[in-house]
Amino acid sequence: MHKFSTASPQSSVLTVLRNPARRVPLGLLSVPYSTLAGASVVRLVRPALRDENLCIIRAWMFFRSNFWACILLLLGFFSPHGLAAQQAGGAVSRVELGFDQSVPGEQTFIPIALTLGAEAKIGKIITEIVFASNLLFFEEARKGTPLKSIDAEVSTRVKEDEENSENSILEVTMTSGTGEAIPGGNLVFLTFRIALEAPRAQMIKLENRSQAMTTDDPPEPVELTTAGGEIENLDIAAVFACFFYMH
Repeated sequence: MHKFSTASPQSSVLTVLRNPARRVPLGLLSVPYSTLAGASVVRLVRPALRDENLCIIRAWMFFRSNFWACILLLLGFFSPHGLAAQQAGGAVSRVELGFDQSVPGEQTFIPIALTLGAEAKIGKIITEIVFASNLLFFEEARKGTPLKSIDAEVSTRVKEDEENSENSILEVTMTSGTGEAIPGGNLVFLTFRIALEAPRAQMIKLENRSQAMTTDDPPEPVELTTAGGEIENLDIAAVFACFFYMH
């Protein structure tokens, strides 16, 4: 059987860290972790080191073993090609729909958000939102702060989806009233109401078809990326069961 003394754990640690031939303390970093001895040293000294010291030691060991890889990575990041790739990643504007949760028969609120790309000057946005007619009913649209700041006009209309008779399309048109470019942010807040017959504990998808035009005369198309939205139709019974369980 192995017998371990718990009377003086610090003395055991110091014994492990000393070279018996030269009586010179050995640094933990001088012992390769990949070897059996290195792994044993780390396990033995772990209780005597604080967590932040272990983090520093691990970071230094990683950096020392991957020095040239880190240098090459930094050179690639700050090279002209690397900087161009970073700028290109934010060159395209983005229109996306938000997310909300509600229950059957109640209202739900979805924002239309704009993230501007590099040097984008957008004067008009038309967003078409495709949704299931038997699950949602559109009620109203309210302007957000970005559109209020430029006195923008917002108009809405609901039309049938010619490609799928089970869907409806909400068309939201946002136009700058002063000729200024539309700022980024939450442009419009849409109010829907979930149908009483909508299946519970399911996600209601909102498809986003958006296009934008510049403030130029005549206007020119703006390249956009889009993202749809979701509404989680909660299960009322499950919500109340969770509430009573927690209380």
